[in-house]
Amino acid sequence: MKSIQRSLGLALIATLLLVALVLVQTSLWLFESGLRRSLETDLREETEGLLVALVKGPNGDQLDLQRLNPRYQRPFSGHYFQIELPGRTWRSRSLWDATPQWPERPGLTEELLDGPQEQRLLGQLGADDRADRCLLANLVDGSELALEGDAQGGQAALSREADRIG
Repeated sequence: MKSIQRSLGLALIATLLLVALVLVQTSLWLFESGLRRSLETDLREETEGLLVALVKGPNGDQLDLQRLNPRYQRPFSGHYFQIELPGRTWRSRSLWDATPQWPERPGLTEELLDGPQEQRLLGQLGADDRADRCLLANLVDGSELALEGDAQGGQAALSREADRIG
């Protein structure tokens, strides 16, 4: 009788531990997924803000620094951009002389990218048809997505052309 009770008790404990492990893993996945969506939304809004800062001036397209978010001015703030127009390139001051890994394809990257000072960045590559060709790369610190070592961060992208612009 005690042997059956002991076996049932051990099976119950093992089952409860397994259920708890599944619940913890599911909770972590849901948390990471929500954080990723939040960062993606912020990145899209920041990218739209950068496009708004591109204005027509007397000498063609110009970047209105007054319309830029101040975080693009703070060194290594975790917020970086690069805008490429035919014959003109702008980079955020927050980059200083660093050359982060830029996204490779238009849209959001599927994994976090390497950035300055060992930052892990979520990025987006966009194009704007107001000019012949405008490549816009926007990166935001996605370190929070690295919950367990090698994390797969939100979505982001930029073409290899941005790499050679640096």
